[in-house]
Amino acid sequence: MSLAWKTDVLDFKNQPLSDVAADIADYYQTAIVIDPALAEKAMTTRVTARFEHQPLKEVLEEVRLMTGLSTRKEKDTFVFYIP
Repeated sequence: MSLAWKTDVLDFKNQPLSDVAADIADYYQTAIVIDPALAEKAMTTRVTARFEHQPLKEVLEEVRLMTGLSTRKEKDTFVFYIP
Protein backbone atom coordinates (compact mmCIF):
# COMPACT_ATOMS: atom_id res chain seq x y z
CA MET A 1 0.00 0.00 0.00
CA SER A 2 1.18 3.45 -0.93
CA LEU A 3 1.95 6.21 1.55
CA ALA A 4 0.90 8.82 -1.04
CA TRP A 5 -1.94 10.03 1.17
CA LYS A 6 0.71 11.12 3.64
CA THR A 7 3.51 12.27 1.31
CA ASP A 8 1.58 13.48 -1.78
CA VAL A 9 4.03 11.41 -3.84
CA LEU A 10 3.30 8.23 -5.78
CA ASP A 11 6.60 6.36 -5.99
CA PHE A 12 6.73 3.04 -7.82
CA LYS A 13 9.86 0.90 -8.06
CA ASN A 14 9.45 -2.10 -10.35
CA GLN A 15 5.89 -2.70 -9.16
CA PRO A 16 3.28 -4.76 -11.03
CA LEU A 17 0.82 -2.73 -13.08
CA SER A 18 -2.03 -4.18 -11.03
CA ASP A 19 -0.57 -2.67 -7.82
CA VAL A 20 0.20 0.63 -9.55
CA ALA A 21 -3.38 0.93 -10.85
CA ALA A 22 -4.75 0.17 -7.37
CA ASP A 23 -2.51 2.79 -5.71
CA ILE A 24 -3.37 5.44 -8.31
CA ALA A 25 -7.09 4.69 -7.90
CA ASP A 26 -6.79 4.96 -4.13
CA TYR A 27 -4.83 8.21 -4.23
CA TYR A 28 -7.09 9.95 -6.74
CA GLN A 29 -10.28 8.40 -5.34
CA THR A 30 -11.39 7.18 -8.75
CA ALA A 31 -12.04 3.77 -10.24
CA ILE A 32 -9.19 2.39 -12.34
CA VAL A 33 -9.36 -1.15 -13.64
CA ILE A 34 -7.39 -3.37 -15.96
CA ASP A 35 -9.21 -5.04 -18.83
CA PRO A 36 -9.80 -8.68 -17.81
CA ALA A 37 -7.97 -9.78 -20.98
CA LEU A 38 -4.82 -8.25 -19.44
CA ALA A 39 -4.96 -10.09 -16.11
CA GLU A 40 -1.70 -11.97 -16.68
CA LYS A 41 0.06 -9.02 -18.31
CA ALA A 42 -0.95 -6.81 -15.36
CA MET A 43 1.07 -9.01 -13.02
CA THR A 44 4.16 -9.17 -15.26
CA THR A 45 4.21 -5.56 -16.50
CA ARG A 46 6.36 -3.56 -14.10
CA VAL A 47 6.32 0.19 -13.52
CA THR A 48 9.05 2.39 -12.13
CA ALA A 49 7.97 6.01 -11.82
CA ARG A 50 7.58 8.87 -9.40
CA PHE A 51 4.65 11.27 -9.52
CA GLU A 52 4.54 14.42 -7.41
CA HIS A 53 1.44 16.63 -7.41
CA GLN A 54 0.49 15.63 -10.97
CA PRO A 55 -3.08 15.56 -12.24
CA LEU A 56 -4.59 12.13 -12.79
CA LYS A 57 -4.68 12.63 -16.55
CA GLU A 58 -0.88 13.14 -16.65
CA VAL A 59 -0.22 10.13 -14.42
CA LEU A 60 -2.37 7.86 -16.61
CA GLU A 61 -0.66 9.19 -19.74
CA GLU A 62 2.80 8.47 -18.36
CA VAL A 63 1.82 4.95 -17.29
CA ARG A 64 0.33 4.45 -20.75
CA LEU A 65 3.60 5.49 -22.39
CA MET A 66 5.66 3.22 -20.13
CA THR A 67 3.50 0.13 -20.63
CA GLY A 68 2.33 0.48 -24.23
CA LEU A 69 -1.27 0.13 -23.06
CA SER A 70 -4.10 2.58 -23.64
CA THR A 71 -6.72 3.96 -21.31
CA ARG A 72 -10.35 4.71 -21.94
CA LYS A 73 -13.04 6.16 -19.71
CA GLU A 74 -16.22 4.18 -19.20
CA LYS A 75 -18.65 6.23 -17.13
CA ASP A 76 -16.63 7.04 -13.98
CA THR A 77 -14.01 4.33 -14.49
CA PHE A 78 -10.67 4.41 -16.30
CA VAL A 79 -9.72 1.16 -18.02
CA PHE A 80 -6.23 0.05 -19.10
CA TYR A 81 -6.46 -2.06 -22.26
CA ILE A 82 -4.42 -3.26 -25.25
CA PRO A 83 -5.02 -0.88 -28.17
